[in-house]
Amino acid sequence: MSYIGNPLFQALFQGDIPRLIVGENTTDCIVVDYNSAYELLFQLDASIDYRGSDCWLLFGHDNRSESRESALTAALQQASNLGKSVCIKVGDAGFVMQNDRRLLQPEDELEILPVYSDGNIPAYFILSWIGSDTYLATKQLLNKEELAANMEQQHRLADSLAKEQALVEEMTALNDELSATVEELSATNEELLASQHSLNSKHEELLASEERFRLLIRQAPVGICVIRSSDLKIVEVNDGYLTLVGKKRENLAYKMVWDAIPEAASFYGPIMDEVIRSGMPFVATEHELLLIRFDQPETVWVDFVYEPVIADNGMVNAVLVLAIDVTEKVKSRKAIEEAGERTRLAVESAEIGTFEYNYDTDKVLTSARFDDIFDVARPDSRAQLLGNFHPDDVHLSAEAHAVAARDGKMMYEARILRRDQSVHWIRVHAKVFYHRDGTAHKLLGTVLDVTTHKQLQHQKDDFISIASHELKTPITSLKASLQFLMRIQDRKDVDLSGKLLQQANRSMERISKLIDDLLNVSTVNSELQLNKKRFVLNDLFTDICANMPALDRYNLLIEGDSNVSVYADEHRIEQVLVNLLNNALKYAPSSQEIGFKVEIQNQFVRVSLRDQGPGIPVEKQHNIFKRYVRADDSGIKVSGLGLGLYISADIIHRHQGEIGVESIPGEGATFWFTLPAL
Repeated sequence: MSYIGNPLFQALFQGDIPRLIVGENTTDCIVVDYNSAYELLFQLDASIDYRGSDCWLLFGHDNRSESRESALTAALQQASNLGKSVCIKVGDAGFVMQNDRRLLQPEDELEILPVYSDGNIPAYFILSWIGSDTYLATKQLLNKEELAANMEQQHRLADSLAKEQALVEEMTALNDELSATVEELSATNEELLASQHSLNSKHEELLASEERFRLLIRQAPVGICVIRSSDLKIVEVNDGYLTLVGKKRENLAYKMVWDAIPEAASFYGPIMDEVIRSGMPFVATEHELLLIRFDQPETVWVDFVYEPVIADNGMVNAVLVLAIDVTEKVKSRKAIEEAGERTRLAVESAEIGTFEYNYDTDKVLTSARFDDIFDVARPDSRAQLLGNFHPDDVHLSAEAHAVAARDGKMMYEARILRRDQSVHWIRVHAKVFYHRDGTAHKLLGTVLDVTTHKQLQHQKDDFISIASHELKTPITSLKASLQFLMRIQDRKDVDLSGKLLQQANRSMERISKLIDDLLNVSTVNSELQLNKKRFVLNDLFTDICANMPALDRYNLLIEGDSNVSVYADEHRIEQVLVNLLNNALKYAPSSQEIGFKVEIQNQFVRVSLRDQGPGIPVEKQHNIFKRYVRADDSGIKVSGLGLGLYISADIIHRHQGEIGVESIPGEGATFWFTLPAL
């Protein structure tokens, strides 16, 4: 029955003849479909759908009767058996009821048409009421319905036409507006096309500008990195920056900057955040960084700038990082500074003064040590300095400048007079710097106070003179004794050999003593080895006196604690005591008494040797323990090289002790030394 819903079937089914379709079951008579004519004929409620209901409800009977059912069933069965339509009277089928208002007439015919599907059994039955009276009445009703429908349709059509007319007018107005709008849109479109062309042109310019910017970044001689402010990702980086941080491009590009360079995050992260927040750049000069460059930690020095890139809305949308590796420059500068510092320390430790003299302005710049040497305060000109030169040496400066102008170097020595009228020797070294035309521009040099050196040189000269004299005397005596012995060796009448040999032996002892002093000086200048042991000082002094016959004519006064012992080199302390006793014998020959005293003072043992000689002048007491210095510096009255006290002082100092002299001229002298009491 799928074709019941077919449009063609429905067009035929919905005609003027009342029709009803019931199911194939001849006893149940279930309604499958019905048309509008049937609905009018039986005056059915249009609001109720009777499909699927018992057909007797559509016939207007509330209850079935056996006679009616048997008549209709028999007709249905007959149509099914014959396989063709069957007609029966409406009155025979029991459709006409008493007092029935419907348009059914007993004489009307009811046609029953079986409809087959695929098999031999009907799929359903079509019931058609074909009586003339029924047809005409139904048609009249349909015509009335159609007329009413047509009238209503005409009213609706009139309304529709009125609305359509209004709509047409409205559409016309809209069309006019649309035409104007189209014209405006056309003009706007032309403007948009022009704007689009302009935007395309500007976009191309922007792309070209961006490409130039990227090219500028790539070719820049400094490291450049662009960091997006929203997420701190690196959006552009050049090879210079990659080399600086020691990373590969894939390790930096579009990575969060502190993930890519974590070693710098703790210190520079807050700085970058502040640049983004404030919009103010950050400039760093020679910042020392510890970077992991190519997987190795390395210290570098960098000049860099965090420059905020500010958008039109005033917000920072990126940070431009410009960085320069100045490691080599810093290292070079530090090396120069260290070299300068070493030079300064060397100059200061050597007590060298420095100066700069300008030939063009005759101005001089001097160091503090230079001013100390010349005993002046910030001299301004060369003429002011020349006023401090010794009158006999002023010409030396002019001569040295003349040589310097020719050779480019200056070196001379001269004497200067300080404000206390003391004479000091200076040594000047300098170098001339020239203008491009070859004329002298300035002089850079140093000044050294060589007064002590000159004094030592003078003392050395005196020492050589004394040493020559001291050695010459016993050698001459020894030579004379040996020559005389050679003359009388064959003469038996002259027996002077014993006396001459004694004289020769004394001369050899003097020579040996002088040589020992020289050897002791050599030992002092080298590393002196001390062989310490514990011994009693009083016993050592007694043994020394027993081996010095020259002391027999003196009254030896031994004082203090005779049992005090020290832990020291006994041989070297003996050498000190012998030197002090020899000085007493040489410089106090008229003294009748020599005093020796041992006492404990604090943590030290103090040993003193006192004579009753002429004493030592105060101005010589502070130099008496220096090399080549003698109490009597005439070189005639007493023998010796002026080395005994110098050697003694070195021995005592190596024992962590002190040595000194106390003397009042005319009242003798007391030499003393201390040794640790431990």
